Amino acid sequence: NIKMNDYFELIHPGIPLDFEQIKKFINSQFILEAKRFMMPTAWGGRPTLQLRGQMIWMPGTQCMIYMCSPKLTSLRELEDRNMYMSEIALHDVTRDLILLNQQRLAEIELAKQLEEKKEELRLMSEALQEEQKRTDMLLYSMLPRQVANKLREGKKVDAGEYDEVTILFSDIVTFTNICAMCKPIQITDAE
Repeated sequence: NIKMNDYFELIHPGIPLDFEQIKKFINSQFILEAKRFMMPTAWGGRPTLQLRGQMIWMPGTQCMIYMCSPKLTSLRELEDRNMYMSEIALHDVTRDLILLNQQRLAEIELAKQLEEKKEELRLMSEALQEEQKRTDMLLYSMLPRQVANKLREGKKVDAGEYDEVTILFSDIVTFTNICAMCKPIQITDAE
């Protein structure tokens, strides 16, 4: 003599779980939740199973049939209950609901990652601009502006006269001997 009340608790609608009350709400959706103490020990600490469906009164047999499916909205809930999509009836919209919800969650995650990457790129761009400013200041402190700009553009810089210059003192082996045999313009000419 098994009673439904022993195994399930009626979550929705908020009525007592008896035939007469159920008949009054026969066109409602019924949500039942398995009682934890009635779950097998192998179930462990996983969330209890909720079922969603319709109560159908069979007057000829004086029986009530509960046509239901698991109440699930995500793959995570399916995994938590150690269930698989193949265990949900093909005609049940729960399959579509789970897949649509999974797609929505994936889109939200991708949008979040895109925002994070956009922020990273913005910060890197700001750091690059700041480094470029420092490089320019250093270069302009060593060379005349027009010479520095030509060097940055990869253009040839012709020797010329400048009011302010930076002088580099360097010792290259036999450079003094080479300079002694040349005119000054030949030393600075790159051709």
